[in-house]
Amino acid sequence: MAFRFTQFAGVNLPPYNFTADFSTPRIRNPVAETLNGYIDFYGVRRRIDCAQEFDLDCEPDPAGAGATIRALKRLIGHTGYLVRVNVDGTGALQRYCRLVWVGFQPKATHRGIINKLTLRFWSNEPFWRSQSQTSHGPQSLSSGANNWNITVAGEEDVLDAILSITASSNISTISVLHNKTENSQTITSRLQRTSTLSSGQTWLVNCGLYTVTVGGSDAYPAFALHADHNEVYWLRLPPGANTLTITLGSGAGSATLTYFSQFQ
Repeated sequence: MAFRFTQFAGVNLPPYNFTADFSTPRIRNPVAETLNGYIDFYGVRRRIDCAQEFDLDCEPDPAGAGATIRALKRLIGHTGYLVRVNVDGTGALQRYCRLVWVGFQPKATHRGIINKLTLRFWSNEPFWRSQSQTSHGPQSLSSGANNWNITVAGEEDVLDAILSITASSNISTISVLHNKTENSQTITSRLQRTSTLSSGQTWLVNCGLYTVTVGGSDAYPAFALHADHNEVYWLRLPPGANTLTITLGSGAGSATLTYFSQFQ
């Protein structure tokens, strides 16, 4: 399937300009390879599980390209959403990237060697995602085990879902269990809160950022991965039918799950 790339960080991607040289030296990528991933030295240091650098080149109508190229050059080193659509303009998807280079590169075509406008991006997101967030719930929860069946849309596993549980009465403990079978092996995610969630409070688990909050304040000390947890990530939801078993030690509340569908 063919796609058109339309925007980066709100700037329309440019047509090719044959009349001016807007080349620029390539900047140093602030991401360094390390054990089991990468380290991003841009801003807050953090480990990244996967990363990819890729080029986009184009050769369209040169009219009005200069101003757009200059606008993109000012975004070098910045992050934003790269947007793609199907050839007919439908099915917009996005990917969070850093623009690391804008310039011309010689490309071999059926007409010979020509200079094409090239944009180089870096991203730690392995897939493209929907521009709109999918939300499941609120799902009512009571004391004991609560099975919650959801259907995950998209083509690839969701790794960065956000789970929130709001207490309508004091909840003593919380356990969130998700099982899946892959290659005849059971993969288990089991997240726990080990202290009381008071009535009116919301326990929010961001599985992409690996953060846990209650009322906007850090609640990681009361968070734990159960001994049964053998999933690499906190929670990985494959496309299709999934079941979350949320067990409350006591009390009641409701749960909401949000994510962006992932596509190749």
